[in-house]
Amino acid sequence: MKKNTLQLLLLVIVILLSYNAYSQLVFEVPRDVILTTKPDYAKYNSAIIGAANWIEQTDLDKEKEKRVKVNEFVMKWISGSPTVSVPINEGVMKLIGKNSQLLMVYMSSFAKTVLEHPDVNNLVAQEKAGITSIANVYKKGIEIQKNKELERVMRLTDSELDSYIAERLK
Repeated sequence: MKKNTLQLLLLVIVILLSYNAYSQLVFEVPRDVILTTKPDYAKYNSAIIGAANWIEQTDLDKEKEKRVKVNEFVMKWISGSPTVSVPINEGVMKLIGKNSQLLMVYMSSFAKTVLEHPDVNNLVAQEKAGITSIANVYKKGIEIQKNKELERVMRLTDSELDSYIAERLK
């Protein structure tokens, strides 16, 4: 009897963990989005965070049509947001290189960090979040072209990455 109970408990735990992992990748693009006033944008803050998670976690070769829609939603929101501005500098473009699909990974992660930490105006931390997300997607090696500059930056320690970013922002 104990063995069956233990097996059942183990099965339930595995199912719950599997469901949790799956649910983290679920994101639905909001419909009928209206973005004209500041409160309109604030209404979608949690959707932007969810979109950023989805963009980073979903392999580039999966759900391509949905990726286009998610990217469009995020770009529309960022482009007009009265509270979030995502600067794209030459250094970021070098890290993206020929992997243009990484631009939305960077932008959405940067915006997510701003939204999750509204009282912290730290451009280094925001850019670091974007670069870290780019690196996470790049490491998967799915539909990615090699980028020596990004690979060099990925080898930096945490504090070296902070210094690298701070130096570029001067």
